[in-house]
Amino acid sequence: MSDAFEVLGLPVSYATSPAQVQRAYMARAAAAHPDSAGGTDAELDAEAASARLNQAKDTLLDDEQRAAVVLARLGGPAANQDRSLPPALLADVMDKRSEFENAQGKGNAHAMEALRDWANCQRQHRIATVSGLFEKAAALPPGPERVPLLKAIRTELNAWRYIERMLEQVSD
Repeated sequence: MSDAFEVLGLPVSYATSPAQVQRAYMARAAAAHPDSAGGTDAELDAEAASARLNQAKDTLLDDEQRAAVVLARLGGPAANQDRSLPPALLADVMDKRSEFENAQGKGNAHAMEALRDWANCQRQHRIATVSGLFEKAAALPPGPERVPLLKAIRTELNAWRYIERMLEQVSD
């Protein structure tokens, strides 16, 4: 089974830029485009390849999904294998959601915006932390020294997911 990096022929890196993804996508999409296929079987193959390319592009353009693919490629735990969170995050998020509901009930737009800002800052903090941890992990050879970093990345990705859920709930 191939992942998004393999489908687009890109090296595995969390630091992969949107421009790199787009260039790789365009290069491969031109060859796989259904209009360039000769017959019915070739058209079906081209359509399947095009769908894989689109999915790979979408995956790598999404920071969180790209992080999950890189973590898997490095041998880190999947979300269903490790649900750990940073200490106090769950309590903080629950408190902020409660504050948001109270502000929303009172029609306090300023307080609601401040809580959205808090969540966005938390998101940016998680993204920066994950990026830094991936840089450290990439600098290490595969082996036991890398395991604690991969676990820390999973913990941050779990936290990031909690923050994303909160942002989805408070974005209306």
